[in-house]
Parts: sequence; structure tokens; C-alpha cells
Amino acid sequence: MKKTFTVITIVFINLFTNAQNSTGLSEINKDDLIKNVRILTSPDFDGRLPGSEGYNKAAKFAADKFYELGLRYAGDEQYFQSLYQ
Repeated sequence: MKKTFTVITIVFINLFTNAQNSTGLSEINKDDLIKNVRILTSPDFDGRLPGSEGYNKAAKFAADKFYELGLRYAGDEQYFQSLYQ
């Protein structure tokens, strides 16, 4: 769980620091970041085990945030990508 939390945190930080729009960084604040981390680590997401309902909820939460931030899709006109094994 700690590893997943770390990965999610790094992804959010990376998204914000690599913004194409220079005004984006000025709109990010500590309180919003803390709020999002608390939401993702809440019991509502059931630990975010890959393949679980909590994982899917966390993925939808992240995709909704990406949409709110105006991030463009990277691929298939959606924020989710299919992985084949």
C-alpha cells in the first residue's frame, strides 16, 4: 500500500511539474494536493489493490482530475490505456 501511495504521489507531482501551460503551476496549492492524497488514501478506495473495486475507483478519480485540469489524452481518446500481456 505504501508503494502504491508513493507511485500515485509521484504521478501527481510529475503531472503538475511537467505542465505545458506556465500558468498551471501557479494554480496548484498545497491544500489541494493534501486533499487529493487524503481522498485517495481513504477507506473508500479499499487499499487500491490492482483489479479491485477500490483500484477502479482511484483510477476514475485520477481520470476525473485529469479532465478537470484540462489534460489531453495520450492515445485512445481516453485517460485509460489497454495493456496486453
